[in-house]
Amino acid sequence: MSFKGEGNVETGLTGSNATAMREKLRSKFLNSQESCQKPSVPEESLHDAAAAAESSDALQAEPLDATVEVYVDRDRLKAYVRVLPPKHGGAEINRGMLDQALSSENIIYGIEAQSLEAIAIQKRYMEKTAVAVGKPPEAGEDGEVIDCFERQKELKFKELHNGLIDFKTLNLITAVEAGTVICQIRPPGPGRPGKDVFGEAIAPPQGKAAFIPQGYNTILSSDGLQLLASETGNLVFKNNKFAIDRIFEVRGNVDNSIGNIDFPGDVQILGDVFEGFSIKAKGNVTVYGRVEGASIFSEGSILLQSGMNGMNKGELVAQGNLASNYLENCTIRIQGDIQADSIVNSNVSCNGSLLVTGKRGAILGGSCSVHQSIEAKSIGGRTNLLTTIVLGATTELISERLKVAEEIEALENSLEYLAKSLKYLETKLRSTQLTPERQKIYDAMKREKPINLLKQGRLRRRLEEINLQIDDVSSSRLKCGEIFPHTRITIGNATMTTHTLLKQCMMYYSEGEIKTIYD
Repeated sequence: MSFKGEGNVETGLTGSNATAMREKLRSKFLNSQESCQKPSVPEESLHDAAAAAESSDALQAEPLDATVEVYVDRDRLKAYVRVLPPKHGGAEINRGMLDQALSSENIIYGIEAQSLEAIAIQKRYMEKTAVAVGKPPEAGEDGEVIDCFERQKELKFKELHNGLIDFKTLNLITAVEAGTVICQIRPPGPGRPGKDVFGEAIAPPQGKAAFIPQGYNTILSSDGLQLLASETGNLVFKNNKFAIDRIFEVRGNVDNSIGNIDFPGDVQILGDVFEGFSIKAKGNVTVYGRVEGASIFSEGSILLQSGMNGMNKGELVAQGNLASNYLENCTIRIQGDIQADSIVNSNVSCNGSLLVTGKRGAILGGSCSVHQSIEAKSIGGRTNLLTTIVLGATTELISERLKVAEEIEALENSLEYLAKSLKYLETKLRSTQLTPERQKIYDAMKREKPINLLKQGRLRRRLEEINLQIDDVSSSRLKCGEIFPHTRITIGNATMTTHTLLKQCMMYYSEGEIKTIYD
């Protein structure tokens, strides 16, 4: 017989049954005495009679075999047995009884035969013994985030080629392009299922998913295994998340605490830019303070709310436009338009138009080379400071034309050499086989020739475009309120120098000379 729970215990003749038998015999004896009206019997005789009756019943009781109780833990991963001893000559415990008890409870997995044998052989009664152990499930591994970039930026100075340290390059910006992998994500493992003592599977607990540090301007890959930059900008880690700042903002000055800036987006400086520092941006650059002896390079536009004194070493270079208050002692190369209040002692190259019509509206000293048109309140000054104005062919266009022409000449020389060498090797091939080294050279030349021809064609087309731009000055105009003496003006291939004060005039190129119209 098998059981679950320690309260279900069955035995033979117990103490309560014996007491009830004694009371029954005593009552029977007293009733018999009263009916026969015989003298009373001593108490000892009653006890002797009850004991005799009990002994008689015990001799007549049936034998009770050893009984097996079975217990199972709540998690069903362990089963125990406790064997109650036999009664009245019943059968001792044996292995068959134990197996039968487990079988009746459907316990089939993880049975420990040695424990059962020990119980059966050593007759371990009234001991609770583990006889079956299940296989616990194995939890899956927790997910993990593997960073591709440092979460905390460390100050790192750039080492120059001569071994010196560039203390202005601090590497405080982590520039990333859209689509850059910020971190790899390992999902949680599935774990391994277990099995209970009844042979049933136990589902394993899933590993804990890792916290994904996804901030603004970042996205998860379609498979969820990578965190990617969705925008180009500065990678930052704040509030326990990676994020992309499309605008790099400096709330103070660009000085030794910030260092040089190289950023793939827009840059905003709320303070000043100090001497010797540089800003490079693939977007726009806005400076609310002053710029002094610094360099700014932008693939967008440049906006200087105050102005710039380049100290004869600062420069402004932009693919877009430039807007500034004052511009002094600096080099300026702008592909778009320029708008300023004044330009003093600066070298300006502008592929668009130049507008200097602020409060001062003055161009004083230096040179301004502009492709389209110039409008200013005044050009030159009463001190007879030489001021040069070039319309049509900018210095950059002229420099590019010279460079392209030199590249075309070099390619033509290379193609001529290739043609002669190939002709010589092909002549050799008709009469004999080339050596491995010469064959290698021949193959390389065959590959190089079409590449050089493509380069030559591209350069020739660019040279034609530049020449058309330089020669086309039909839309070039110079409009000014005052042009002081000693101002040199070139439009197309015509040049003139003013010797008197010219007022409210417009100049343009026509029939090989500069024409002037007065309002």
